[in-house]
Amino acid sequence: MSSSSARSNPFASARAEELIAPVSVLGATVEERRDDTRWPAKYDLWLMDLDGNTVLRCETDNVSTGGVHCTVPIGYGLAVGQRYELRIRRAAAANPAARSTWATCHGTIIRARLVGQTGTDRLAVAIRFDSRQSVEALSALQA
Repeated sequence: MSSSSARSNPFASARAEELIAPVSVLGATVEERRDDTRWPAKYDLWLMDLDGNTVLRCETDNVSTGGVHCTVPIGYGLAVGQRYELRIRRAAAANPAARSTWATCHGTIIRARLVGQTGTDRLAVAIRFDSRQSVEALSALQA
């Protein structure tokens, strides 16, 4: 983890900031490649192909200043190296009366693996944001 990583959660509201701790990784090895601290966060996430023809709607599992992790149904053809436009906003379950506006950025799938049990298979997907400047808009999701 780089020393320049933020140590507070930019995605939490001021009231919840003390309650949310970074996700710890038990048994991390020297091969650990994460550069940023991640926080559990449930946001609506739309993955849009760059042609704008396909939209995959899902929800984030956790968020960092460098990327996002989500779990999606299998069968959408997501693969490492694919680039998407991402639209992110506060999930309705978090506060239905205060849904925020969409934050938009681009990202590339850097990891995808099958998770689940027979009949409930899903794909765990890690997406790295193309630009950290775009990530600053994500802090507006708390408003």
